[in-house]
Formats: sequence, structure tokens, C-alpha cells
Amino acid sequence: MNVNLSLGVLSFIIWSAFSTWYYVTFIRQFNESEKPAKELEIGGSILSTEPTESLAFSVVSKEEITPLNLSKNVLFEKNSIALVAPQEFEKFSDSLIGQWNNTQIQVNVVGYACDLGTEEYNLALSKRRAEVVSEMLSSSKMEILTISYKGESEPVVPNTTESNRMQNRRVNLQFTAK
Repeated sequence: MNVNLSLGVLSFIIWSAFSTWYYVTFIRQFNESEKPAKELEIGGSILSTEPTESLAFSVVSKEEITPLNLSKNVLFEKNSIALVAPQEFEKFSDSLIGQWNNTQIQVNVVGYACDLGTEEYNLALSKRRAEVVSEMLSSSKMEILTISYKGESEPVVPNTTESNRMQNRRVNLQFTAK
């Protein structure tokens, strides 16, 4: 066997043994952050990850975990109080009630219009849109807190194209849980 090959293999074995010893002895102690956590906090209670005979935990209600604070825009046809997608709105409100069936849901309703038409007409149209949506919601378990209307003021996007105007013909709903 070649002497150079033997010295190379021997050098590699010595180097790997020394580097492993050096890592375990000196370097690993500085990497304490890599160690798994021994405690876990759930719902205000600190739990140990070590095996135990019994495990205590506290149950947190749904309201404490996910408070309801939701905003939804309902779009309307041009110069109309007809919703663009009435089935989608009904499905949304039904699913919201289903998810929060033991909670009183409160709604703030704000009507808007695009810039087509006079300011007075758009103010009246936004009022009728807000009233239509609030009537649809009042048949459910939702409590209407306020109904307001702003006409063509406060557009979501500039009224420069028809697709932008469609986004501004809306009723904004702010849902909160009581």
C-alpha cells in the first residue's frame, strides 16, 4: 500500500475525531437556542413538554381567541338598489351567523354611490342601498347599530373607469361581536 495514501487516511481519521470532540466540548454549549423548549404556553397556562402522570389545561372560549371584527362590501348595479350578487351576500350572512350562532352580532351599515348623477341623487341612492341591506340583515340574528349614507364621498378607488365605479357602488358593513 502506498505510504501517502495511508498517511492521508490516518490524517482524515484523526482530524474527524478531533473536530467531533471539539464541537461537542466547546461549540455546542454556545448553541443553547437549538435545544427544544421544555415549556409550552397555551391559553395562559404553562405546560411542560416532559412526560407526566396528568396534564392540566384551561379551556378558552371562542370569543377570547378570535374576536369578530370584520368588514364587508356589498356591491350594487348602476343607478339601482339591486345587489350585484344577492346569493353570495345571503351565503355570506348565513355562514357568519352559523359560525357565531351563540353570539350577538352587531352591524354598522354605510351606503355609498359612484360619481354618476347629481350629489343629491347619489346621497338618496346610497341611503336606499343602506336601508335595503339593513332590512336583509335585520331578518337574521344581527343587531343593526347604525345606518348611515355618504353618497359619492369617500370612494374606495378613483371613479375613472366603469370597473372602479362598480366598486364604489357599495354598502360597507362593519361586523362586531357583542
